[in-house]
Amino acid sequence: MNIIPYVESDGAYSLPDHVMRSVFKIMVHYGLDKVVFYTGGMDEDGFLRFIKSKQNVVHTIWEEDGISMIAWLNGFGVNHAFAHFCCFPKTWGKNSVVLGRKSLDYWFGFKKDDGQPVLDVVLGFTPAYNKKAVSYIQRVGMTIMGTIPGIRCGAETGMVFSYTTREGYNG
Repeated sequence: MNIIPYVESDGAYSLPDHVMRSVFKIMVHYGLDKVVFYTGGMDEDGFLRFIKSKQNVVHTIWEEDGISMIAWLNGFGVNHAFAHFCCFPKTWGKNSVVLGRKSLDYWFGFKKDDGQPVLDVVLGFTPAYNKKAVSYIQRVGMTIMGTIPGIRCGAETGMVFSYTTREGYNG
């Protein structure tokens, strides 16, 4: 299991565009693009722009047989950010929870230049209608605060608000 941060260095990304386009095609094949990007569709070019945006901190997790997860943080505050997980079907019911926890461990390991942690809190917004995702985030270690009514998620409304803290997380 290898985490590969999606980062730019000297004008090149750690994973080339054709690899990330393939990841997106897998998402589309399984309908995961509609689940993860619940506010509207996205095409390959939009996906590349999204993952390259400085507002998103993206990583992938690979196993011998290919991509297992893509995850990212955004909405950064002083000591928090919002998490997004996308596990691929081959991991469902097998090691998807391990992958989510590996992502949280990875994120909580981010350090500032002075050695202090970047994140003390990881937050989540999950559409309330997506019961599998709500169950998943709990198994990964997120605590459910409640459902906020009226937030639109495509045609549905209601967002489950969750969090985990550096101190409370038991990865």
